[in-house]
Amino acid sequence: MQFSSNKANFERFARNISPVNATVTITNRGIMLLNKAFVEMLILKAPATGAASTWTMDNGLYAILYRRGLSNEMGMEFTTEPRSPGAFKITFRPAGAAKPSGASIRIQTYLEHHCVDYRQTRRYPVLYEDSEDSNWYKVGPMPCIPSVEDADDAVQP
Repeated sequence: MQFSSNKANFERFARNISPVNATVTITNRGIMLLNKAFVEMLILKAPATGAASTWTMDNGLYAILYRRGLSNEMGMEFTTEPRSPGAFKITFRPAGAAKPSGASIRIQTYLEHHCVDYRQTRRYPVLYEDSEDSNWYKVGPMPCIPSVEDADDAVQP
């Protein structure tokens, strides 16, 4: 059986292609992992943090976290100001050539304060506005820890 060998209709696979979708993973140790696609997007949008071109991985980037009431969604914005109220330090994982392969943020206090169930590691897509000057990201909804009353109701025969 013969076929037309037109390579133009195929996309070449390259091992170093970044994941297309920005995601975060909340681990069972209270750490939020940002995947490579999300970190690359942050680097491209660095001017939106209010730092213009002064931000680098060396001088620090911080996450400010928000929560939307009953939907239990987490909002995030980023800043270079370490003294911003509620700012969480971002730790980048180096990948060489000054480009990180991902990042992590210790957010256990945020998760516990908002009763987010992080007993199981979960991955969430990151929603964002597709504009260069946007610095707002949304994750969730995240599961809540069942209250004591809910647990008591579940055990009764």
